[in-house]
Amino acid sequence: MTYKLNSVAKLIYPTTRKLTRPLLVDTAQLAQLDLIIDENIDGLRQARDKELHAKVEEDIAEARSKGKLKAEDAEKQRLSDLKYWKGTDTWSEEKRTITIYLSKGREIEAQRFSEAIVHSQSQDEIPLGFLIYLKVGPVTAHVDLHGAWGDDLMIKVKPSEWEKSQELFGLLVNWARDVEPPWWQQMWLKASGVFGAMLLFLVMFGFVIIPLVNRGDGAKEMYKQEARKLLERGINPGSQQRALELLLAIESDYDPGTPRKPMGIKYWSYVLLSAIFLLIGTSSPSLALGFWKGREQLARWRIWIRIVTVTIPTLLLTFIAIPWLLYWLHLAPPNS
Repeated sequence: MTYKLNSVAKLIYPTTRKLTRPLLVDTAQLAQLDLIIDENIDGLRQARDKELHAKVEEDIAEARSKGKLKAEDAEKQRLSDLKYWKGTDTWSEEKRTITIYLSKGREIEAQRFSEAIVHSQSQDEIPLGFLIYLKVGPVTAHVDLHGAWGDDLMIKVKPSEWEKSQELFGLLVNWARDVEPPWWQQMWLKASGVFGAMLLFLVMFGFVIIPLVNRGDGAKEMYKQEARKLLERGINPGSQQRALELLLAIESDYDPGTPRKPMGIKYWSYVLLSAIFLLIGTSSPSLALGFWKGREQLARWRIWIRIVTVTIPTLLLTFIAIPWLLYWLHLAPPNS
């Protein structure tokens, strides 16, 4: 895509970017956003003035080429046009706001994060997201987290064809990459709902249904075990009567009231291990902003991530990797 101004072709890059959660942002990273805007706002003003002068010059050149404007009137027309355009909202308006989203649809506005963070009446609030809005003439920039454009982080700078817009967009994207979570945390959040459904299924079957079925089927399983032993020893005239009794008992589901041996420790260890995995899977971090009450939330999520990155590898190593390694080395069976 190209943009043409004063017969100069330019390559236009998209200036919209979306980053997915989880997003854990501390105050130092928010202060960096303040700094990016502080260092670029003057450059945006200069770019606005440059583009405005270029637009006026283009209009005057077109009017002169069509014979609608004399050379001696060009300077007067130039000043008139500049005065007119500088008086319009499109070229003169400047606005810089930061909106902090709170619960129950409430919001707090400020110009900088440094101002919002020290807001005395909000120290017990948990921030749910924010919107940075910057307008310098035709240039607008949005950095929206958990706001009107969705739950994720959206960066948008317009117009795309301006060099200063692209520079500002590049700086904002570089900032976002610093707070962007690793891929496994993104996958963890996306799969948390699936893990929750699997955990519910496991609780129903692993902790309730299967133990109940096992409890009610004790006699039949006992008969099967005895029948297997008879087959191992071989059927002889002395054991034919017992073999027939076992066969009839198994086929008729006869139950003399003999309880089955309880579920073994191996079964419960695997069920509990699976439950731990799935419970961890449902408890993924999502969003935390490290100011006001969000500071505690951010600290808890970071501690939780450190625990998970140690717990999961340890469980995998202990219950899966080591037993199978011993099996491959012929030192132990895989289920020992």
